[in-house]
Amino acid sequence: MENTKSSKIWFLHLLRGVACLIVVYSHIFYVFWVKYKIVSTFWQGENLSIDTENNIILSINNYLTNQWNIGFGILGVSLFFLISGFVIPVSLEKIKGIPFFINRFTRIYPTYIAGLLILCCSMLAYCFYTDQHWQYGLKNILLNASLLFRDWTSIQSMDGINWTLEIEVKFYILMGILVQFFDIKKARVAIITALSLLGLHFFTFLPPLHILMVKAQFIANFNCFFLTYMLIGTGFYNFYKKNFDLKKLVFYIITLTIICYLCTLNNEIFKENASAYYLNCTLAFLIFIAFYLIKDRLVPNKILNFTANISYPLYVVHGFNSYILMSVIYKYIQNFYICAGTALFVSILQAYILHLTVETGSISLGKILSAKYKELVTNRKLQKTID
Repeated sequence: MENTKSSKIWFLHLLRGVACLIVVYSHIFYVFWVKYKIVSTFWQGENLSIDTENNIILSINNYLTNQWNIGFGILGVSLFFLISGFVIPVSLEKIKGIPFFINRFTRIYPTYIAGLLILCCSMLAYCFYTDQHWQYGLKNILLNASLLFRDWTSIQSMDGINWTLEIEVKFYILMGILVQFFDIKKARVAIITALSLLGLHFFTFLPPLHILMVKAQFIANFNCFFLTYMLIGTGFYNFYKKNFDLKKLVFYIITLTIICYLCTLNNEIFKENASAYYLNCTLAFLIFIAFYLIKDRLVPNKILNFTANISYPLYVVHGFNSYILMSVIYKYIQNFYICAGTALFVSILQAYILHLTVETGSISLGKILSAKYKELVTNRKLQKTID
């Protein structure tokens, strides 16, 4: 997710910390415990009997999920998407074209690949621990690491979280191309783009010819919905920069919300519990608005600042690594707080180390490479002028 510290938009930086904490809380303090039989298949987990009775945290989470359709995971992810929708145009104000993609590549891939390697090591160690065979082939690992082609091939995610990063990468590509040919400060550009995504979604309504449907796999999931949803964040960027007045912003949001809804029709993923997605995306939108409205009154917060700084590596490593660790601990110590607390501590430690050793360096490398590229292009233009 986009680093906003350098752009000095403090409310977004704090909101990143909040979004990350929500997602981590969801996975470590809820999902593992209530969906162990499902998630354990990803790392061939042993058949454990997880006790979820008489636990006040799980009881509260169950009540919020079952009675109110509040899903902390999708809530946090939706916040991340709105933040990216706002911040990517800020990045594109500074650099465009190839340098932008260089920065995005070095921002996302090194840290993710490092996190994926850590997960592979965890899974491999668990295989030795349980005397099982490794279940993932090289093709699966490479497609997961690509963050671009896995959903085209319907290959299973290895970590359960990279589908969100795949949408992020698609949004980078989309916005990077848009700014080359259009003015994203104009509302009609984003609205026409959203309508085009809706058209791609309708493409999946075609008769189920095998080749067509295989090619449409990257469309017939969350992509069109969330890419449109991210453009709502772009609307707030334009309002923040005074490119939109309030009236235009309201019209823009209503229009994109309608398109978002249409992108959920005839979509298998949304069929089971569409109301939960609608509710949590709406809650994320309201939280985003709340932070935006009080942005001038927010003061630095050390905990959220630290969380925001390590939010991307923490997002990458906290999931199945934590699940594997908790499953091993729980086998010997059936204590919710010890398992979850240990997993949280280890995840934060891993994320901090990744932040210092990989993320910071890769961001710096991206700046150096993009500057070198711009210098090379400038020198070539000068050479042509001289010739």
